Amino acid sequence: TTWNVDLVLKLYKSWPSNENIDISCLSMKLASMLALVSGQRVQTLAAILISEIKIESKVVRIFVSKQLKTSKPGANQPCIHIPRFHSNSKLCVANTLILYLEKTVEIRSTNNLRNLFITTRPPYKCISSQTLSLWIVNILSKAKVDTSLYKGHSFRHASTSKAMSLGVNVNTIYQNAGWSSG
Repeated sequence: TTWNVDLVLKLYKSWPSNENIDISCLSMKLASMLALVSGQRVQTLAAILISEIKIESKVVRIFVSKQLKTSKPGANQPCIHIPRFHSNSKLCVANTLILYLEKTVEIRSTNNLRNLFITTRPPYKCISSQTLSLWIVNILSKAKVDTSLYKGHSFRHASTSKAMSLGVNVNTIYQNAGWSSG
């Protein structure tokens, strides 16, 4: 079993527009959105560098070059593709990411921070995968998902299960979540 992804989407829709959301909520929202849309591990999301984000007109691509504990020698590292979702700006991961980058650019440049996710209060620094996991568990709690049963790693299962239920090709799910097919 897994939790219902629609509960988290409903939470995002209930929040103020991205432009009016505070940096703490925006950080948690982006972290959980990336976990949902990519199916990647929290460790992978915490390893994203600003220099590895390529913003294009129809998609945002995030390349992860860091060797992760689950990386196989010689295997391609993850590339997360985030298409633009124009029909609902509160649910557009690409727009949320771009706004997050804009709202944190000064903090980043002042503190020489290269990672995507940074702490929301001084002293500013890059966050660990444990902190990122706490952020997305906080989202589950706010969405009224039972956090005694579901933790940060459950995003991976919930997102891929939701994709499968919507008819996404299993090979596409495997590729995006960084799983091998055999």
